[in-house]
Amino acid sequence: MGMYRKRPVEIEALQFDGSVESANQILGWIGQCGGEGRRFHRSKPEQGILIVTLEGEMLASPGDYVIREPFPTSDRTFYPCKPTIFEATYEPVLAAPSQRTDDEPCPKCGGDRLRTDFTGSGRCHAPRSNFSITA
Repeated sequence: MGMYRKRPVEIEALQFDGSVESANQILGWIGQCGGEGRRFHRSKPEQGILIVTLEGEMLASPGDYVIREPFPTSDRTFYPCKPTIFEATYEPVLAAPSQRTDDEPCPKCGGDRLRTDFTGSGRCHAPRSNFSITA
């Protein structure tokens, strides 16, 4: 049996707080990105947002995060995620990959550099040693 590790990937997400403003912001974002969604109840946004996928409509309740799929498929571009799962799976990204520099400290370990791997996601590593050999 082979062993596999989930690739580090950065995602876009917004947390739905149950307000009209939050619902409008999320639905606008979904629409701008080619997705489809609507309020569960026209005048009661606290009842949730329905996100349309080929698997059916998925309900985002207040407190849930709405995630934009990093590798979108024809059947799913956006989906809801419960806060407990989201917080156990993801952590905030301090800067966009294109804005990172080699001098920026690593947000995880405080290391002196932040390398970028082939997927464009930040990869944590320990600071370089000050060890030197003298003759």
